[in-house]
Amino acid sequence: MGFVEQIHADNNYKKAVEYYESGNIERAFIHINKAIQLVPDKADYYIYKAFLNARTNNFRGAINDLETSLRHNPDDKSVYFSIGLAYSEIGDYKSAVKSFDLSIKYYPKKAEAYYLRGVCLAELSDHASAVHDFTTALNLHPKLSKITNYPTLKFDAYYHRGYSKIKLGDKLGALDDFNSCINIDSKHSLSYYQRALIRIGLGQLDLGCKDLSSAGELGLKDAYDAIQKYCQ
Repeated sequence: MGFVEQIHADNNYKKAVEYYESGNIERAFIHINKAIQLVPDKADYYIYKAFLNARTNNFRGAINDLETSLRHNPDDKSVYFSIGLAYSEIGDYKSAVKSFDLSIKYYPKKAEAYYLRGVCLAELSDHASAVHDFTTALNLHPKLSKITNYPTLKFDAYYHRGYSKIKLGDKLGALDDFNSCINIDSKHSLSYYQRALIRIGLGQLDLGCKDLSSAGELGLKDAYDAIQKYCQ
């Protein structure tokens, strides 16, 4: 690779970014591919192409680009998180868990990685491990000054942990988590619905029916079917 090729490649990379930001993703792909053709061993180009592929829902293409970037720059361990995220988008939860394992190995304080690994573990019906990961994410969350990439992580971790606790038969623990969800977002219909079913299962029929009414008023149609079943 010569100096001139590198200059031309960088110019094409910059154009790819400019075209994407202006809304022309097709031209962005053209220029990032030109950059890669000129300098095929620069990891940053593959990472940006992976971003473009993810934006067009080509997650397998994104995975391939990210893995190629790792081959060219094996020191960039942050890529494992993005690979895990891409695998989760295509429903390959086992591969996603393996990638999040590596992300957590190198970044053990990354709350988002624990949360997303928990989601994948829950999809694989490993709810005990999922609860552990959601709890770790919640414990890490307050220690972070700001989570710019995942502002709803705290709510989502409580919600998914509550669902996994239901699967594990921990109704009281799940109830606490859905209480936390409602404290964070009092307009979240599914949290009221899930709390209602738990309360009804615990024999708290009046409170459960009140929650179902709230869920229905917030737009959840299934709540009215549940009212017909439990509250008449």
